Amino acid sequence: MRKLLYIAETDGEGHIACVWLHRPAARSVSVFDPSRHLFDPNVPADFSGAHPMAIMSWLAAAQFVSGGPAALSESRTALTASGR
Repeated sequence: MRKLLYIAETDGEGHIACVWLHRPAARSVSVFDPSRHLFDPNVPADFSGAHPMAIMSWLAAAQFVSGGPAALSESRTALTASGR
C-alpha cells in the first residue's frame, strides 16, 4: 500500500516554512493548503525533511489557523495522538 508523503521545506534556521504533499496516485507534489487538504493523523503517511512530529504539529496548526470545525477537530486529534 502506498502512503501519503509529507515533505517539509525549512528556512535557514531549520523551521518549517511549508509542507508539500504527495498523494500516492499523483504525478507531482503540491503545497499543503488547509482550505483544500485535510490532515488526518490516523491515515498512514511518510514524512521527510523534518521530524515527523514537527511536520504533524505544523499541519495541525495550519488547519487550526485556517478556521472551521474540521480544523479544530483535527487539531485536537493530532494533539491527542501526540499525548499532549
